[in-house]
Amino acid sequence: KDVHKDCPAACGVCVPATPAPTLAPTSCTDRAGSWDIRGKSKPWCHWVTKQGPENVASRCDDKDVHKDCPAACGVCVPATPAPTLAPTSCTDRAGSWDIRGKSKPWCHWVTKQGPENVASRCD
Repeated sequence: KDVHKDCPAACGVCVPATPAPTLAPTSCTDRAGSWDIRGKSKPWCHWVTKQGPENVASRCDDKDVHKDCPAACGVCVPATPAPTLAPTSCTDRAGSWDIRGKSKPWCHWVTKQGPENVASRCD
């Protein structure tokens, strides 16, 4: 009898799509604090960009500071957005069937006699 499979909307058995979990944004910040050199305190990653963008890659590679200075070195990996689920289709069977010479929509009879009769017709 499986009426609920042909008429899920009329039978009230539609299951909404479950949204995918949202990923937290990836933190991409350079190491905080500073280091002292020749009596001067310098921010950890300031020297990476100090001599212009054309020198950043070589400075990051030469001193292997990608982990300490990911933003300065330009190696931050953004969080990948979760895939979006397509909404679950919940439509009653299209078309009609003929009874006693009359064409009737497939699922019309499920709700025709009121909501109190739907469960017994869908079981």
